[in-house]
Amino acid sequence: MDYRSNEWKIIYVLILVFALIQAGIFLALSKQGKAIALETLELELETGAQVLDRLLGLRHRQLEQSARVLAADIDIRAALMRNDLNTAKALLMSHEGRIGTALMLLSDMDDKLLISIPGYAEDVNPENVGLNSAEYAQAAREPLVALINNGSEMIYQIITVPVSSTLPVAWLTIGFTVADSLVQSLDNVANTQYSFLSRRPDQPWREHVSTFSQEDIVSLLPQLALDSHDAQILKGVSEEYLVMPFTLSRFEDLELIAMVGKSLDQATKPFLDLRATLLLWVLLGALVGALAIYTVTRRMVGPLNTMAHVDLLTGLANRRLFELAVNKLSSTVGTVSAKVPSFGVMLVDLDGFVQINDEYGHTVGDEVLRITAQRLRDILRKSDVIARYGGDEFAVLMPNADRSSCCKVAEMILESLERKITIVGADLEVGISVGIAVSPQDGSDRATLLQRADQAMHSARRAGRGFGFYSEE
Repeated sequence: MDYRSNEWKIIYVLILVFALIQAGIFLALSKQGKAIALETLELELETGAQVLDRLLGLRHRQLEQSARVLAADIDIRAALMRNDLNTAKALLMSHEGRIGTALMLLSDMDDKLLISIPGYAEDVNPENVGLNSAEYAQAAREPLVALINNGSEMIYQIITVPVSSTLPVAWLTIGFTVADSLVQSLDNVANTQYSFLSRRPDQPWREHVSTFSQEDIVSLLPQLALDSHDAQILKGVSEEYLVMPFTLSRFEDLELIAMVGKSLDQATKPFLDLRATLLLWVLLGALVGALAIYTVTRRMVGPLNTMAHVDLLTGLANRRLFELAVNKLSSTVGTVSAKVPSFGVMLVDLDGFVQINDEYGHTVGDEVLRITAQRLRDILRKSDVIARYGGDEFAVLMPNADRSSCCKVAEMILESLERKITIVGADLEVGISVGIAVSPQDGSDRATLLQRADQAMHSARRAGRGFGFYSEE
């Protein structure tokens, strides 16, 4: 019986507990690290949105100052009062280079386009430019982004102010384009991707300017929850993005938004690198911990386990280990799932051992016990359990043995142990008495089998037969 299996059980349990603790720590740190990475990424998105908002605010103030100056220009107002559009256009163009605007529109109070700088395409009807000057003018206090059809629909940041003499006579709209250069500048400053989108009722979203790839935009837009301004994780073509939409302008027939986003793969790469390093250290720590547990258990628990189950003089199993082995076999007796093989229990007593101890001393007596143990090892199978059961008493457990095989083994034991033992020049002889009980016919539990083997041993000694089986007679 392998008594060291308990040591391995202890080692396995401790390593498992240690590994679970390590895994728990790793998972907790990974989860916390990912949460921190996402939170940091969300803050960066908010920073990117703030950069855009402040840039629009700065450009709005510039537009507002320029528009007020142009609307108050006496020469422009005089040209409009005379309905001299050529002069008014020339005056506006003279200011265009100084202001740096990309768009100047002058319309009458009914939003009929009068002047467009730069000019609109020849195939575009001026009436279809799609101005909402009165609505734009009401929003002049805040940055306004609108879609202007000046040949092709483009997004502009605009401001609209009235041009008045005694009464308002026209609407002046000036603006900066929201172009690739602006978006790329934002991307470089905030290290964030931007996309400007518009949508009319019952129509899909249309991309105007973007640093996202066209494929990613097509993939991201159907997933975007526009009713929420919280950060959202969306799946692109080849990677995931954390994006945040916010409204730029909303009119009765038009909505414009900006979408700010960052690649999760790129943004979380430092975290993933850190997690990989952490995993390496966790695995290394688990390996070192497992080796430490193995070493400590074998060096501390091993000797104690040996003392608890092995007779230190002979190296055989002790009484405790032998009884555990008998209990293990006895527990299978009576099962109905399969036929249980019989097994034999032997008790071997050394007759005359006390006289040897008294005459030659305990050192010689100990040597007799060691030689006896070795002779038993030489005779018996590896599957048999041999134990020093008491002072001069040995026990043998023979699995898968019947009365016939036990009889043959008993004869071999008698022949071997009754041979002379030569120690320090003295030839010593010991008598042998062997009692045998076979399960299940002689009993099915440990106590009964050992008791009946002991009875058989005493009967054999009294009868001078050397060995004997238990008998109820």
